[in-house]
This record gives sequence, C-alpha cells and structure tokens, in this order.
Amino acid sequence: MSENSMSAASAAKPRVLFVEDETTLRDHLAEQLSDEYVVDVAGNGNEALLAVMRAKPAIVVSDIVMPDMDGVELLKTLRQTPTTRAIPVLLISGLAADEHRIEGFEHGADGFLAKPYTERELRALMGSMIRSAALRAETAGRAAREQAEHSATLERAALLESITDAFYALDRHWRYTYVNQRALDYYSKERRDLLGKSIWDVFPIMKGTTFEEQFQRAVREQCSVSFEILSPLTTRWVEVHAYPSAQGLAVNFRDITARKQVDVELKRTLVELHAREEQLRHNQLQLAWEVDSMRALHELVNNLLSCDNLQSAFEAVLTAAIDLFAADMGSIQLFDPESRNLQMVAHQGFGPDFLEQFREVGIEQSPGGANATQHGQPTIIEDVQNTAESGAHREMAAAAGFRAILALPVTSRNGELLGILSTCFRNPHRPAERALHMVALYARQAAEFLERMRFEAQLLEADRRKSEFLAVLAHELRNPLAPLRNGIHILQRQGSDRELLQRTLNMMGRQISQLTHLVDDLLDISRITRGTVQLKRESIALADALANAIDTSRPLIDAHGHQLVIDVRPIAPVVVDGDPTRLAQIFSNLLSNSAKYTDPGGTITLTVETESREAVVSVKDTGIGIPPYALERVFDMFSQVRPDDARSDGGLGIGLSLVRTLTQLHGGSVGAFSEGAGKGCVFTVRLPLKPD
Repeated sequence: MSENSMSAASAAKPRVLFVEDETTLRDHLAEQLSDEYVVDVAGNGNEALLAVMRAKPAIVVSDIVMPDMDGVELLKTLRQTPTTRAIPVLLISGLAADEHRIEGFEHGADGFLAKPYTERELRALMGSMIRSAALRAETAGRAAREQAEHSATLERAALLESITDAFYALDRHWRYTYVNQRALDYYSKERRDLLGKSIWDVFPIMKGTTFEEQFQRAVREQCSVSFEILSPLTTRWVEVHAYPSAQGLAVNFRDITARKQVDVELKRTLVELHAREEQLRHNQLQLAWEVDSMRALHELVNNLLSCDNLQSAFEAVLTAAIDLFAADMGSIQLFDPESRNLQMVAHQGFGPDFLEQFREVGIEQSPGGANATQHGQPTIIEDVQNTAESGAHREMAAAAGFRAILALPVTSRNGELLGILSTCFRNPHRPAERALHMVALYARQAAEFLERMRFEAQLLEADRRKSEFLAVLAHELRNPLAPLRNGIHILQRQGSDRELLQRTLNMMGRQISQLTHLVDDLLDISRITRGTVQLKRESIALADALANAIDTSRPLIDAHGHQLVIDVRPIAPVVVDGDPTRLAQIFSNLLSNSAKYTDPGGTITLTVETESREAVVSVKDTGIGIPPYALERVFDMFSQVRPDDARSDGGLGIGLSLVRTLTQLHGGSVGAFSEGAGKGCVFTVRLPLKPD
C-alpha cells in the first residue's frame, strides 16, 4: 500500500472553531467568516474536542444547546485541560435557560452572544476576545508554553477518553497509535491487541469495504469523510467520521443501530399511513358511490310506487340499471313457464332487426337464460367474441353491437324465475362486485313490483269471482224455491189425484236434497277455510264409498238422461284408510260435475283400478271439455271454466275445490285432463291403499 503525504499548509489567518449543530447556520457563518479567519466547524462537543486536537483554534465559538455534548460541557472539558484552558470561548444561544448561561460564565466562558445576532457584532466580539487572549498568552511566558507542550500527550489522551464517541488514531502505515476505552469496549479488545498493529491485519474483514475506500480517499484527498455503514465486525450500524492529519488519520464513530431502527420503523409507519390514506380515500369514494346508488334506488322505488302499469315500471328499472353500470344497451324479458319462452317487455339501445328477432325467444337462446333457470345466478360474459361458452351467441352479439353482457335473473320471493334483466356493453367489460350487489336490489324491486301487480290482479279476479259466486248462489237458491212453492200449491188443492201428489212429493224431495247438498258444500268450504275439517278415518272398501256416491248423484245423472258406465277392474276388494262420508262426497261431486257439464244423453264412465300401492278412480265424460290453459284452474275456489254457449246447470264453482282439498287430506291427489273444448274430460283421483 503506497503512503500519502498528509501535510497541511499553515495559514496566516487566525483559526476559529465554530461549533453549531444547525448545519445551515454553521455552513453559512463559516463561509462568511472565511475572508478573515480559517474556520473549522463541528456539529457537537465531541467533534469540537477532536477538532481542537487536530488544530488548536485562536477562539472557540460554541452553541450552548447541542446533542450528545452541549456547549457548557465542552467549556468544562476545555477548562480542565492546561493546553486548552486559555482558549477563549464565546457561548451563543437563543434557547438556553438563564441557568445554562450563568453556569457557562461560572466555568470560565469569555463571552456570551444571544441569538439573533449580526455578523458584524460576531466579528467584533471575536476580534476583541482573540486580541485579549493573545495578550494573556504573551504575559503567561515561555515557561508555561513549554510545560503545556510537555503534558500535551497526556492531556490529549484525557480529552479523547472524555468524549462519548469511540475513537482511534492511525499512523501513515495504518497502524493503531491510540484507541480510547469506548472503542476498546466496542471491539471487545485490549489496547495491547491493537496498538502498533495495522487495522487491516487486526480486522481483515474490513478490507475491500467502504471503510477502506473512504479511509483511502481521506488520506489521498486530505479531506474529512463521513459515512454510515452496517459494520462487518458487529453487524450493527455505525456512523464514522475520519479526519486526515500530518501523523495519519483520526477516526471517531458511534453506534447508530437504534436510530436506524427508528428510521426503519418511521418509514414503515409512513408507508402504513400512506396505505391507510389510500384505503380511506378508496372508502370515501366507495361510500360516495353507494350513497349515490342508494339515492338512485330510493328514486327508483318512488317511481315504482307511482307507476300504475308494468311497462312504465320495467322501463324505470331498466334505465336505472343502465345508468348504474354505464352500459350501452339493455333489456328486460319476462319468463313464461308454460312455453319456457322469454318475452321482451322493455329495451334500450337495440336496433329494430335485433328486436324483431329476439322479441320472444326460448330461454336456451338467451345469453344467461339457461344459467338463470338452473341456478338462479347472474351470468357475466366479459367478452362474447373471446369466450368459448358463448359461441352460439357471437353472431347475435356482433349484429347487435355489444361485446360484454350481464344477465341477472329476476326471481320471486320463493325463487320462481320471473324474467331476466340484461345490460350490454360495446367493449369487453366486467362489472364491479358492488355494482352487481346494487343491481340485484334493482332486480328485487322489479320482482316486487311484478308480484304486487299480479297480486292486485288476483285480488281483482277473486273479487270478480266472489261477485259471480254471490250471483250464482242467489240463482241456485232461487231455483229450488219455485218448484217447492208450486208443489205446496198442488198439495193444498183438494181432489188432487194420487199420482200427481206422488210426483210432486218426489220433485220436492229432489229440490230439498239439492238445497241440502248446496248448503253442505258451503259449510264444508267454511270449515276448510277455518281449518276445522276433521276426518273420521276407518278401513273402508272403496266400492262402498263409490256406491254411496252413485246413489247421491244418480238423480242428477238420470235427470239429464246420461248413461253411467261402471268399470271395476280389480277382483279383490280395494281397501283404503279414509272417512266414508268424505270419500263418497269426493266421488259424488265428480259425478255431479260431469253430469252438469255434459249435454243430455251423454256418457259418464267410472273406472276403478290399482297402480303401485294406490287406488286410482277415474270419472270420464263426453261433456264440453276444458281448455288446456284452464286444467289447473278448475280446482280453484269459485272457478267455472266453460264456453259461453255451453249448456249446463252451472254451479257455485266450489265442488272441484272441495274434491282437491278432501283428497289431499286423505294423502292423495287429483288431476284433470282434456283434449280441449267439446272433447270431454277425465278427472283422476289417487288414494293410498290400506297396507295388508
């Protein structure tokens, strides 16, 4: 390793040591005073003591309030050492308490200057103090200087031991010439382990590191260097300051691991704060969006409440959904469970050709239709043209001008599919989850409105049926009264022949039976409505219940001139667990219903058979028939489904409703079948057989 000259030219200007921890102020004053003085600077008392050892100043100007070693402690240390005791010290502070200033004067401060001060004032005070010190030095004499020089080495050691930093000195060959106790403690070494030995030999791990690079630079360029490094000796952070001198290199350092940890924690905290700020900003935006969405939902609900027709309601819901997603087009389709078709009832943004083709389509032909039917879940197609599952819909989407689609099922409260709400986008797109949640509320409102309108329609229909029922009831009650009144007049006539009297009595008996049957049905409907119908179950041969039903219905069948055909196929008796009276009521109502709705001279066929542990009883007629759409409706209360020109005795529309209810109470079922108007119908009752 080559040796570098570390000599420094002496300067004719007085040397000033300016000690100030405020970097900006320190550098500024150093620059301003450099025209008159050689200015050394230090950031605290430790650095000031090292600077004093390197070059004795003519004056020390020190701030009082500083980290590590403050100005008063620096003053104390200087005054305790003979070679530095005479250096004039000017204390400066704007924050120090009066006690610190007084303490400074008590320990030998030569002057005090309060902040703020002017440069001129500082120059004048420094010049005066330097001149006074020079006079005192000349007076002290040559003997004192010689004594001071004699003890310089010991005093320097005392100074170095008093500083709070670790310190060591290296000669021009990088050998340790001095190591203070703090450095020895840091290295866990004794002085004999270091003194006279090369730093690179003692600590070879430091070769090739920043230590070697910076130390070489300080010697080569004769400049002080400072750096922070993770020490390879202890794996702890240290702050290092190195100062070249004629003898070699002086180095002081301190452990700053705790500060580094604080810095790291501070940076982490700042990152977390930034992330929280971003999250807060995101939450604020989301909250604002949700408030706007809820306001839009509130407006939608108000619009729906003011709507009096489905079309206006569907258009309001569709407009709200398109606005929510910023979609380009959309539609609402209603589902018909019988035809399994979707009928478009509201639309925006589609051309006439598309509307003509897809005004009514099968649910499988609609994007998302099958998924909505099977799972009741929304279908999201981000890009129709690049999704394998949407191959069948690519041409449709291209023709309509959209690339992405969201199809949301509109369902009732019990999960029944009512329709599909679709929004389409011209470019590939995936809706946000929060928007999906909100549009689901829109679809819920559409479903609520649709169900409400249907319920209101049902209420109107029920009211119409009730009015019709009351009219029919009045008619049915009046019909038997006229014959009964005429019969009473005949009976009151004297001399009536016996045959006429008998026919009259028979007629009156039939009418009274009709009235009794009518009143019984009304009472049964009342009991069913209140849930008070109770069955008196017993093991009964089905043939006995059928015989009673035939006896009850025979007068009405004969009165219409019908032929009754009885086909009992099982050879063994068919036994069920049921109420004999109620079973007879079920079958007599079916037989009477066929008799009423079959033109005179028709045929009624009663068939009995067994299938899979069930007794199956069918009543088939050649009557007016039932349209396919009304097959389930015939069992509703007060329902009468017949052509306007059909000739029948009519009725209250409660007989078949009683049949269904009583059959279900027996654990059975009843169904109706007809090929259409004028082709008769078949009513089939299934009852569980009595176990053997």
